[in-house]
Amino acid sequence: MSRTRSHRATGRPFRSLAVLLAVASVLAGCARIPTSGPVHPGRSVGATPRAYVRIFGVPPAPGASPTEIIRGFLRAAADISDDRRVARGYLDTRAQQEWLPEESTVVFGSEAQLHLEVLDGDGRALDETAATATATATTEATATTEATERAGPTGGGSATGTAVPPPNTGTRVTVRLSVPVVARVDDSGHYAVAAPGDTEVREFGLVGVAGQWRIDRVSDGVLLSRADFDDTFWDLPVYFADPTGGWLVPDVRWFPVSASTATTLVRGVLNGPPDWLAPAVTTGAPEGTQMTQPSVPVQDGVATVDLTPTALLADPVHRQMLKAQLQATLVGLPAVARVRIEDVEITVESSRFDITSGPAVSASAGKPAEPGPRLVAEPVVDNRPLVITHGRLARLNGRTPVDVPGLSDLAVPGVSWPAAATDGSAYAVLAGSRLLYAGAGGKVVTLLEGEGGLVAPSFDPLGWVWTAQTATGGAVWAGRPDRSAVRVAAIDWPDGFTATSVRLSRDGSRALVGGQRGESALLFVCAVQRDAEQTPVRLGPPLTLLPDLHSARSAAWVDQWHVVVLGRRGSGPEQPWNVEIGGGAVATAPVESAVNVTGGNGDIYLGTADGAVYRWAQVSWERVGTGAWPALPG
Repeated sequence: MSRTRSHRATGRPFRSLAVLLAVASVLAGCARIPTSGPVHPGRSVGATPRAYVRIFGVPPAPGASPTEIIRGFLRAAADISDDRRVARGYLDTRAQQEWLPEESTVVFGSEAQLHLEVLDGDGRALDETAATATATATTEATATTEATERAGPTGGGSATGTAVPPPNTGTRVTVRLSVPVVARVDDSGHYAVAAPGDTEVREFGLVGVAGQWRIDRVSDGVLLSRADFDDTFWDLPVYFADPTGGWLVPDVRWFPVSASTATTLVRGVLNGPPDWLAPAVTTGAPEGTQMTQPSVPVQDGVATVDLTPTALLADPVHRQMLKAQLQATLVGLPAVARVRIEDVEITVESSRFDITSGPAVSASAGKPAEPGPRLVAEPVVDNRPLVITHGRLARLNGRTPVDVPGLSDLAVPGVSWPAAATDGSAYAVLAGSRLLYAGAGGKVVTLLEGEGGLVAPSFDPLGWVWTAQTATGGAVWAGRPDRSAVRVAAIDWPDGFTATSVRLSRDGSRALVGGQRGESALLFVCAVQRDAEQTPVRLGPPLTLLPDLHSARSAAWVDQWHVVVLGRRGSGPEQPWNVEIGGGAVATAPVESAVNVTGGNGDIYLGTADGAVYRWAQVSWERVGTGAWPALPG
């Protein structure tokens, strides 16, 4: 198939994420949430410029064998134009009308991994090679009785009757396909990395139609090679809001980019978050809100989203929240046919939707606390790693560690694993089995003293410091200087699981958890559920990120979409992996004696046992300073 590149896009396709919208008064008691400063566009870790690719399918060739028909159909399914018209050409009339390609997508490595076999009606294997050889011999020979006898009554060309019959009208065969799976994408666009050993097995029914094989029995969904998937599907966020009304939280979906992509994303916003994320987020769309039109029209760069009257049940806070969600989700979509979305207008049955008025009590799904002044899609952190040098906390200023002023009381013997609040107003360290905290005044408070070891602390934007006990099945804890430490209820850890990392996203809505279980490792994210006072209550069901990990020494957030884990997959070395939440993973390079990883604003840092700090420079690690356990918020 041929591919045409239409335009360049920076990122992959991590477009500008910092879409902001003024919504209401300042969140009471949340001074640590940034409310001012420059807008910083988000970017994908390790991103390279990416082009919009159009794949053109090839119709079935005359005389194609059953396996050639199946291979051609799989390739043509990557051409999404005109409702996959070319791929439907491989189907008979009924199957063309019934096939639903959007139901799911199975991603496999390459066509070389496809195993295809042709079966008769009783499930016996047929020899496609024998049929091809016999057909060639028959064409070249004279039509003698001897040749006819060799061909047999069905024309299969095999004395044993195992050859594939010719595609006479009504003749049927089955092609069984099996292939190792790389990933699966469901009908809502959610991507899941396949577990080791996952194999897709499907059977296609083929029937002879006017002397040609056509598919008359096909499962819904498509199977795409890794190359075709990467060319045609884009990772696109659907945004929801955290319950404080301060942050926008992305839920990454994968869709082929087309003129209908904006419509698909709007439906994603209106349908609400996935089950795993739902306990931690809310939305401005009242339950039952739908689009009134089958598509989202775009004119002069403005996308108009026309909604049903249910949207009017939202109060002003939620109306503005909905506007922010749609803005962040749609603005900057990859341009198709030179149509780019630069703004979003919401209407209700073609009438103006006033986002500043509405009922006093909202019917939206979730009732957030008083919101902050604007919803931020990509929190920005101080990108100077915090380290420990000579027992003191310091930041790398260039390549030089500079002591953080006012924290001399934290310089206690054995201090390790530093952490900082997003705005630099508070710090935490481990000192043996104690979790120590120091605010702006430098006064040190013991937030937690646990039995055994603790994992590296992590701040959330509401001032809670999180950690977990390293004992098997250890508890997750969150502490704050003005509150007693609370044990956060969590899913039951698998038997034998030992946590190595518990890191909070910079919006406070999700926890990244890594740990070991015998010879394997687990890495997952959980929604953070809080009570009315924003006290952490429990962690929701896990979303597994890399099911084939064998180690997970250290993990951290890089940005709203990505995390980094220092781990080993398969038989490879231990190295940092850049992992997209709701996507795949990209390896960096191994570093000898690596101890921990951290990240922020799209950058990844690594610390080693001998006190060196490295930054990932897209193709290699660059040494940027010295200090133990480099850390950024998250």
